[in-house]
Amino acid sequence: MPQRVGIEPAVAMLRWATGADYAAARAESLPFPARTFDLLTAAGSLNYVSDLPAFFSEAQRVLRPGGTLLVYDFESPSLGDWQQAFRARYPNPPGERRLLDAERLIALAPRFKLAAHEHFAIPLALDAGFYVNYQLTEANVAAAVRRGTAVEEVRAWLEYTLTWPGRREVSFPGYWAALRAVAA
Repeated sequence: MPQRVGIEPAVAMLRWATGADYAAARAESLPFPARTFDLLTAAGSLNYVSDLPAFFSEAQRVLRPGGTLLVYDFESPSLGDWQQAFRARYPNPPGERRLLDAERLIALAPRFKLAAHEHFAIPLALDAGFYVNYQLTEANVAAAVRRGTAVEEVRAWLEYTLTWPGRREVSFPGYWAALRAVAA
């Protein structure tokens, strides 16, 4: 078994995968033998898993005894009234992304114990153009495009409403949680 392996549910995305071996798979059905890994990581992905109990069962199965599941994610920065207008115009798709943190995760993962966790914020100095491009990657924008909104229309609205001279500090809140697998 490779030392580093990742999964990606969208086969088309595998062409962009680098730095490890990758398999086309969903988190709820991991294509690995039992007790294969000491460490699993989930970076900004569990909030999109459709069946979290199935994922935690699979994570328990593929982790060696005492193995760790490390979960980390960021939330969208808050830009006050602008953020509210953005979410009103391009709402999050219902059921597509759930908000998670260490406390919610451990409540959903009865066969894991919380070993450590932290909430944090990372401030970045960004120009408006960079932030426009970042916003275009958000799930609510992808949902709007799937509903028929042209990405150029979204970009135009973002460029019109996101204006600030030079760079502005934008704080990205996030969390990490280390969950330790307990005996089955």
